[in-house]
Amino acid sequence: MHYFSSTYSEARKKFCDIAQSHDWEVESHVNPICLGPEGEDLAMDTVWIGSKDAKNVKIITSGVHGTEGYAGSAIQLNLMELGSFDNLPDDTAVLLVHAINPYGFAYNSRTNENNVDLNRNHIDWSKDLPEEHPLTEKLCNILDMNKWEESFFMPNTLNWQPLSFLFMFAKNGTRTMQDALTRGQYRFKDSLVYGGEDPEWSNQQWRGILKKYLVNAKTVEHIDIHTGLGASGDVEVIFIDTPSSSSRSSRYARVKKIWGDKVTCPGTINSESSVGTGAMNNAIEEEVEKGVVVTTVTLEIGTLKPAEVFKGMAMDNWVRSKKLPATDPMYKKAKNLAKRAFFLENDDVWKEKVLEHGRQTVEQMGLAPSRVTKPTINLNNVKNKKR
Repeated sequence: MHYFSSTYSEARKKFCDIAQSHDWEVESHVNPICLGPEGEDLAMDTVWIGSKDAKNVKIITSGVHGTEGYAGSAIQLNLMELGSFDNLPDDTAVLLVHAINPYGFAYNSRTNENNVDLNRNHIDWSKDLPEEHPLTEKLCNILDMNKWEESFFMPNTLNWQPLSFLFMFAKNGTRTMQDALTRGQYRFKDSLVYGGEDPEWSNQQWRGILKKYLVNAKTVEHIDIHTGLGASGDVEVIFIDTPSSSSRSSRYARVKKIWGDKVTCPGTINSESSVGTGAMNNAIEEEVEKGVVVTTVTLEIGTLKPAEVFKGMAMDNWVRSKKLPATDPMYKKAKNLAKRAFFLENDDVWKEKVLEHGRQTVEQMGLAPSRVTKPTINLNNVKNKKR
């Protein structure tokens, strides 16, 4: 399981080392706003494989929701080692984008340096904000972490959530509450699933990358890797429809043709996901020339039960709201829970499922492994080093 890392720095070094061992150039976009826990640079790294003039481009992204980058990075590393990108047709290229949210990855947080959920930040900021869920304001008031007490998070107790939150669940049902929690909101900066107040650094970098590399593209297929929804090791390929889509039915038909029965739609009975606003997938169609055929999905791999995932998110949000120092015992506990919500670090069965889902999903996109071989570099010897 050497493809998996314990820290962002380790994952980044592995990604860059494998790419360079294949003589693929790594382009690093360093976040100028903040540094990592050890003072290291935080960067969104990209690798382009194939002809610059390629008409067909396949994109694989990881780490939009920081902590989910552990699985996404491992999949990207595994695909590079298996030779999935070695024998591309002349008209095809691959773009790998590693750690779109390097801050969240480094600090084991789902959100970025401004507590922004980057998958809610890709809206049209020149227009009115998306409509809130009817329960958003009440929910965000309850989830105001400045009002929460440390005792809510103590083990072996039923009171880790305020009773008012539990009453809301009982009254409205799990699905309605999930929709309210995950749709996205733009008013409550310290609460969960906050979409921001303008385009974030990662949003701007991602769009700049698209403009640079997709200038010659005629077709684009994209997989964004996520974890945390669904039973442990279960998989969904989630159809992401963009607001600017001229034909939902034709887009859905393309997705089904590529990925078949794995495909689900947010908010439907066969999907664990809810309809959200401002997904990063939206940016592709918005940044390419008119007429480019864009097909984009989210690969979602399950981890823990929803209540456990939510507790990890809530605890991370709590220590950030309280501005607890890294030396505080509750800080460490919160970060460990936030990490475990999206990355089952000690579960080798889950890890193997992650890699297999990644291989299968990418192979369905026409990128089959060309070999089974020993790693070109010894990933087990890669430690946490600053780049």
